[in-house]
Amino acid sequence: PAYAGGVTIRHLLTHTSGLPDYDNDVPDSTPQLTDADVLAFVRKQTAPLFPPGAKYQYSNTGYAILAERHFPTPPGH
Repeated sequence: PAYAGGVTIRHLLTHTSGLPDYDNDVPDSTPQLTDADVLAFVRKQTAPLFPPGAKYQYSNTGYAILAERHFPTPPGH
């Protein structure tokens, strides 16, 4: 999404991207999300939690984005 334009790989790896952690917004009863599901979650967000690099906040979202970018979910999975 446009709000994530300034996010770098370093931000994703060091939990300083400002992207919300999908784990905080998914009910425990939800089946395991795929990395593609996480990307869909991020696209629905309208703004970061904070500007990239402004602070540290643990988030699995960055790892899911990197995984989907480098090892995409095969169609039909």
